[in-house]
Amino acid sequence: MDSLSEFLEVHCCWIQLANPLNYDLRLVSFRGFTDEIQREMALMNMNHCFGREIVGLGHKVIIPNLSRDGSYGMSMFERAGFCSLIAVPIMTYKLHGIMGAAYRDKKRLSNDFSQLLAVIANLLGMALNKCILKEQTIESEDRLQSSNIFHTKVSKKETTQKKDTIANEIADINCTPQDEDTINTFQKHSDKMSAFRKLHKT
Repeated sequence: MDSLSEFLEVHCCWIQLANPLNYDLRLVSFRGFTDEIQREMALMNMNHCFGREIVGLGHKVIIPNLSRDGSYGMSMFERAGFCSLIAVPIMTYKLHGIMGAAYRDKKRLSNDFSQLLAVIANLLGMALNKCILKEQTIESEDRLQSSNIFHTKVSKKETTQKKDTIANEIADINCTPQDEDTINTFQKHSDKMSAFRKLHKT
């Protein structure tokens, strides 16, 4: 906004971002607004004829003389002493919102100037789109990392449980009464054979 004010010598400028889900137009940045303009622009949505023309239809709005504006309902700018106004859609592959500028003197807003403002708005749209994609990527990575941590914990728990189960099974096998009887019988047989061999030595 500061660069726009400085290099294009505008007396007032703003950005509104659109939310297509609820037809909201959120005023996210502005310079040179009076309290009345700020209040009116904050209440504006895409049902307003100004918002509908730019965001709804994707058209530019150029008002070279605000005192003769009867179509777009932007009289609050005239009451604040502004004479001319221009607004363009912020666009990439979709419409993101509105970029506007106003002058305190009557300005001949040429087609070249409106195209320049449209290019600046589209660059802003590209930057905004990159920010959105970056946030979505970070959120996706966070979800993936959380999922991996969860699965790692579950896998470790399952492995521990399996080890405990195997150990218990081995312990059960080693301590069964059947095996103890088998060992005792074998020992008795071995003792008898040793005695038999001693008696039959030559």
